Amino acid sequence: MKEEPKAAWQAELEATAGYEHRGKLRDRALDSSDPAEWNAFRHWMRTVVWPAELAVWKNAGDWYARELETMSPRRRSTMPQLAVRCPVKGCSLGTVYEFRMEGGARRFYFVGKTSGGKRQHGICNWAFADSWDGLDRWWQVGCRHGHVKVYTSELIEAAMQPPTMNPRVVSTENGGQKVVYGHDLQDEHCPVEYQIAWRTGIFIPPQDRWMPRGRRRQGW
Repeated sequence: MKEEPKAAWQAELEATAGYEHRGKLRDRALDSSDPAEWNAFRHWMRTVVWPAELAVWKNAGDWYARELETMSPRRRSTMPQLAVRCPVKGCSLGTVYEFRMEGGARRFYFVGKTSGGKRQHGICNWAFADSWDGLDRWWQVGCRHGHVKVYTSELIEAAMQPPTMNPRVVSTENGGQKVVYGHDLQDEHCPVEYQIAWRTGIFIPPQDRWMPRGRRRQGW
């Protein structure tokens, strides 16, 4: 695997640093009665150029697209991947490919399509794509049976085998407690979509978000 373009990971580092700076400014503004603190926070918000950051994300995604296109089918089939399928008949909605980087890092790259056949693709775990205070990233994918939104956060969660870095304390059968990371397959609160994905490598979007062909939902 080739190294990721330097411009891409440098831009992501700058974005992450920007979010950390934003958090500090916000916290100072909330804890202070000094109008100057709020002015500093508002100034930072006005100077952030999201479209430029979005362009870097798209360019980095195009680089991964070219990597897949030039890869032999045999090599592509050996990559860790997650299939995204329609809940009606199991039609293919897309695939999440896991790129292993030097140093142990991983990139999750999604390739899908709309019900009209338009290609949808991009990096899931990117600074502003999966950060709680970054841009909310999702793709609309579909087939002849309908369409649905799939979010970067859920694709990452489904593609990563548990445990993940989300510690929780749960009760055990003998009345004790234990710390688990991510969703425990035996946990009653674990979404069934993740259970299926971790066992089979297939992610089926939640049925309550699925829009059958011909129907419209307010806000779409």
